[in-house]
Amino acid sequence: MFHLTEIDCAALVKIGDRFLDVGEFHSVFFRPEVFSATYPEFGRGVQAVLSDVLRSSFLGAVVPQLVPLDFKAAMKFAVLNRYEFEGSLIGALLQGTCTASVVDDERDAREKVRIILDGALLKPDGALFAFRMDDPSWSALTSGATFSWAYFVYEASQKLWWFVCFADYY
Repeated sequence: MFHLTEIDCAALVKIGDRFLDVGEFHSVFFRPEVFSATYPEFGRGVQAVLSDVLRSSFLGAVVPQLVPLDFKAAMKFAVLNRYEFEGSLIGALLQGTCTASVVDDERDAREKVRIILDGALLKPDGALFAFRMDDPSWSALTSGATFSWAYFVYEASQKLWWFVCFADYY
């Protein structure tokens, strides 16, 4: 249903490395295997769109630590627009890990998020929808963590998904 897409973004790699020093960090870009002008069908509801991604075998194959998934817990999410997502991701970078900082300060966090979004995800006329997973028991990876966060982000103009997740088992 999906295939992996390589996106080169040095800022994302650097942030990921900081998180990987103390926990698990996953950043996966992917697209539907078959192009459809109507994909995804948001008319079915945002739960159906996210459910299609979660129920595909793709995620478990790329990030095996995620499975098994708890689909009931996975339906506890917030849909964020671009600016809400930016703020939420800035907050995640500022919070860092249980034991270490990932960015220097708020200015650094804002700059890193801008570089990541502009360099890896958003096109000039692009729009994104972000799903913030609000119940850590949604996946095996996050359910046992002391601290975790996860997002599924969809960029409409490229039909591109980004799964980004951090789990700290301190």
